Amino acid sequence: MLKPKVSALQDYEAAVEALEGEAAILKRRINRFSLFRLLSFSCIIAVFVLVFRYGSWEWAAVSSLFPLILFVQIIRRQAKLAAQDDFQNRLIWTYKNEIALCNGQPNGYDNGLNFVNEGHPYLSDLDIFGPGSVYERFNRCTGSEACRNLAEALSEARSEEQIRMRQEAIAELIPRHTESFRFRAFMRAIDPGLIDDVERQLGGRLRQEMTFLESKLLRGYTRLVPYLMGGLFIFAIYVEGAAWSFFGMAALLNATIVLFNMRSINNVHAGFGRGSAQLQAFSEAISWLEDGQWKSPLLTGTSAAGSAQPASAAIRRLAVILRAFDARLNMLVGGFLNMMALWDIRCCFSLSTWLDTDSAAVTGGFRRVAAFEEFISFSTLAANHPDWTLPVIKNEFCFRAAALAHPLIDENLRIPNDFVFADHPVADLITGSNMAGKSTFLRTVGVNIVLAYAGAHVCADRMELSVFNLFTYMRIRDSLNDRTSTFKAELNRLKMILKGVQRQRRPLVLIDEMLRGTNSRDKYLGSKVFLENLIATGTPVLFATHDLQLASLEEEYSGKVRNFHFDIQISQGDMRFDYKLKSGPCRIFNAALLLQEIGLAISPGANDLREEA
Repeated sequence: MLKPKVSALQDYEAAVEALEGEAAILKRRINRFSLFRLLSFSCIIAVFVLVFRYGSWEWAAVSSLFPLILFVQIIRRQAKLAAQDDFQNRLIWTYKNEIALCNGQPNGYDNGLNFVNEGHPYLSDLDIFGPGSVYERFNRCTGSEACRNLAEALSEARSEEQIRMRQEAIAELIPRHTESFRFRAFMRAIDPGLIDDVERQLGGRLRQEMTFLESKLLRGYTRLVPYLMGGLFIFAIYVEGAAWSFFGMAALLNATIVLFNMRSINNVHAGFGRGSAQLQAFSEAISWLEDGQWKSPLLTGTSAAGSAQPASAAIRRLAVILRAFDARLNMLVGGFLNMMALWDIRCCFSLSTWLDTDSAAVTGGFRRVAAFEEFISFSTLAANHPDWTLPVIKNEFCFRAAALAHPLIDENLRIPNDFVFADHPVADLITGSNMAGKSTFLRTVGVNIVLAYAGAHVCADRMELSVFNLFTYMRIRDSLNDRTSTFKAELNRLKMILKGVQRQRRPLVLIDEMLRGTNSRDKYLGSKVFLENLIATGTPVLFATHDLQLASLEEEYSGKVRNFHFDIQISQGDMRFDYKLKSGPCRIFNAALLLQEIGLAISPGANDLREEA
């Protein structure tokens, strides 16, 4: 069923090889411009010294203008090449990360550990979050909101219509999988905290910090001050003497105005951090979304409603303002600009104007990028696994799967199984030896259901299912902090499941070896009572157990209970597993052999490997 990802892996490796060749050429060009910059700077000094030696400092300054302009142009060109090199490296990283994942190595994106929730109906049992989890394997999100969206997609039940809409959005992105790498490379430049900071600023904090701009006198003077200072400077050059004093007093006044409002200015600037370069990358990322001719409602419906400006243009203008604002980070440059033009205050006024005209577009842009990042995570999953299938969502009670396998097990190791629930809800009991595959099968069913409800492709040849509310009981642990024993933790979990089953219209319960924390008799009686409760309420359940006594429920509840098993073949003391689901209760167990392997031999007759029905 599941073929190796040879084609996708080869494509990624070829892309990395080509990109690394381009990056090497780009690096050589940057090095050449570094040399040009050094030569042009030397030329500035040489021209100034020569002209000053044989003329005046005024002519020396004028003569240095041309090499100075050349020097600035070289710096600008080198900065553009450096930005291209940075993007190229991020694009290479994105491809290399896919290669690593295809080879079974960890994902470079977040593993979702902060979304772990032990009280959730299924998250901790199905390895949804944390190291080695579903989230780690499939996440391609950079922004914190996109990460939250992906976590919600794997944590919440949805209606049939919502699932189908998500499937449509993901399917539309699959043919544009290669294009999405550039989008992801732009997003790699962005600190997830930056977007949150900008959103908090736009949410009202920015306006509060800008109340000092309400002064009409300050606004008028800020507009006038560059012309005033320029005029005073020219006047001082020609008149000299006391004119320089007037110029100095005006510069001191400007510095005083800026210092008087410094606290508010600092708060405004700190809200964005040094984010101009990152916002520029963000505008490039969202431009790809805006240029796409999307058809899916979830891809077209994530724009900012009522916004007159494209989000990319609005973000680009914000990046320009912040880049100008960052001049204050250089004390000499910032001090000169503030004395000559009230630079920090001018930037605050520019931000205020931008806030009135463009902030709505940016907020919508953030929402749209977060949605695309989430859907791209799932479309990448489908592109990397073309042999997986898109599940069919049914209205009537249904669960049918052909060649169903666990998506986190290596494709060369996982063993697929077919499984079908009966037309009516039943309790399916799964018995079997230790390590035969019972627990893995339950998690296989659960994980693929979670992926299906997220709108993603599933690890199967074919899958049809209705929408269930999933509950699991697999990894029950004690807690020293909560003073909870294993048995008490198990009771709490059972209580949560029973309450959930009563509230939900379509529950589905997956249980792996119930009541481990008590004696064998109470374990059997408790398991039997719990199963009978679920049977009475018509709740479908997959129940894995070592207790063969429970298999007799098939006779007691004819048509409502079925037995399945994973068996073991024992030949000359060797154990062989095929991990295939079979009908009926298990007859062969392997505990005695496993104990013998660690030096604990069981006397003959104490426990037979073969249990008769």
